[in-house]
Amino acid sequence: MSFVNILTLLGGLAMFLYGMNTMGDGLEKVAGKKMGQIIDRLTGSLFKGLLVGTLVTAIIQSSNATLVMVVGFVNAGLMTLSQSVGVMLGAHIGTTITSVIVSLNGIGDSLWFLQLFKPSTLAPVALAAGIVLIMFVKTNKAINIGTILAGFGILFLGMDAMSGAMSGLNELPWFQPFMESLKNPVLGILVGLLLTVVIQSSSASIGILQAAAITGAISFPTAAAMVLGCNVGSCVAALMSSMGANKDSKRAAILNSFFMVGGMLIASILLWVCGLGPHLPMNLWNLPATMFNISGFHIAFNIFNSLIMIALSKPLVSLVVFLVKDDGKEEDEEYRLSLDLRLLNTPTLAINQTRREIVNMMMLSRESVNMCYKNLIGEASYSAEEVHAKETLVDRYESDITQYLMRLTDRSMTDTDSAAVTTMLHVINDAERIGDHAYIIAKSYDRLTELPPITEKGMKQLVNMYKAVEKLMDMTVQAFEAEDVRLASAVHPLEDVVDYLEDNLRSEHLERLSNRECNYETGIVFLDIVNSLERISAYCSNISLAVEQMNSNSAANFDPHKHLKLVHENKSDEYMRVYDKYIEKYTR
Repeated sequence: MSFVNILTLLGGLAMFLYGMNTMGDGLEKVAGKKMGQIIDRLTGSLFKGLLVGTLVTAIIQSSNATLVMVVGFVNAGLMTLSQSVGVMLGAHIGTTITSVIVSLNGIGDSLWFLQLFKPSTLAPVALAAGIVLIMFVKTNKAINIGTILAGFGILFLGMDAMSGAMSGLNELPWFQPFMESLKNPVLGILVGLLLTVVIQSSSASIGILQAAAITGAISFPTAAAMVLGCNVGSCVAALMSSMGANKDSKRAAILNSFFMVGGMLIASILLWVCGLGPHLPMNLWNLPATMFNISGFHIAFNIFNSLIMIALSKPLVSLVVFLVKDDGKEEDEEYRLSLDLRLLNTPTLAINQTRREIVNMMMLSRESVNMCYKNLIGEASYSAEEVHAKETLVDRYESDITQYLMRLTDRSMTDTDSAAVTTMLHVINDAERIGDHAYIIAKSYDRLTELPPITEKGMKQLVNMYKAVEKLMDMTVQAFEAEDVRLASAVHPLEDVVDYLEDNLRSEHLERLSNRECNYETGIVFLDIVNSLERISAYCSNISLAVEQMNSNSAANFDPHKHLKLVHENKSDEYMRVYDKYIEKYTR
């Protein structure tokens, strides 16, 4: 093997890794929101988790990325340790897809009609088609499909380069003795593990093994040992990503390591210690390694290991919980923001996580308003300082979520995801302003304790307005959390009802003032409260408008002002039905 061959090998490896990453990026963007929905619908079922992990890894072409995401989900509290079991095991099955595609390159030359379907034949065509779509079509869908095709082409051109460079390995005097030494399964496992740790991709390290198999000098037992080592090496990225994370994410990373190390030990004992290797079907144990049988063993091991580890998952979870103790530190019971930086590399999932935290922020603002309502009806006597404490938490949410979203803007995103990030920045500002107005109301109540009371009629009207605003907030939070466009559109007529109530309260209050039926200073505070309630309803309307924008077919081109104008100028039958329903309810 010459120096040129070494450079070709390194260049081929670089192309393989870049192509795999590029293809995964394109697949992720095409899958987009659906991938997030798949994970969001994850239940406690181990087998559903297994399917999710397999599917997501097949989409993003990286078990390391999926495992890091799982650690992030557990860290964020979006997934329990038990739920993570199936997803982690599924990730190892999903990563075998790359080896299956690579193995197609081993289609024999005698099967001439299949040559057209070999990746090495399709690669230049896919690369050319991908570049045409990226450079000349320019639409988002075309660019994403072009990225997938280009990544596919680059990946297999790199594979061909590696295979060509390795074809001369047999000429090296040390190669045959080295391969002979690797018949010791312990050495084979260690080499596979180290190769994966260095490259940070089990798919790539197994791809290199498949490329090396072209020499015919690697026996199947040696390849099997290296495949086991590659699978164990895939745990390192998750372990590293758990550093500095909470106890549950550390447990998830260690649990994943237990799965793969345990699977490797069980397989090694069965194949070598118990002597089942020579009894494998088709006399595999005595054949040289090929692209096909390496891929087949990779798949079989991960499926076998997943089934075994699912059966052992409960005691293993208990063991990990025992080993990684609670740190005993007290956590802020109300401020539990969990925006994991690991998810920034997968914008769709980062956006889904951010949505949950914005919902938590909105719920805090909703609680602040509810505290003021309880003050009004005499159910409680919260001070302005207590409401301000909630508002301070809302401010922390706003600051931290904004910083997270700004980090996300540095990543490559689809236009839809980019528009969602921009819209979310507006939403958190509106949610924060709701908290501000709750605090303003709380301070107004403190002033009222030193003034004559609000008139009976004024109090009744204010209670009705409060109820309308609280209903409006509940609808807004639910619409945002569920991305429910229909519920979001129902917010607009209710906001009109609140506007009507405000106008009515103002005019009747001024009439009471002119008739000297209420105290002037009390009236000023009364109007301040009414004004703040109206502003809260306006911010809710803005958030519901954001829900409509983020879920429209052309979010990037959505004009919220034009849309809202059309809604109010061309009131639909449904709009009027909702309006009439709430007018009747809140003007009694």
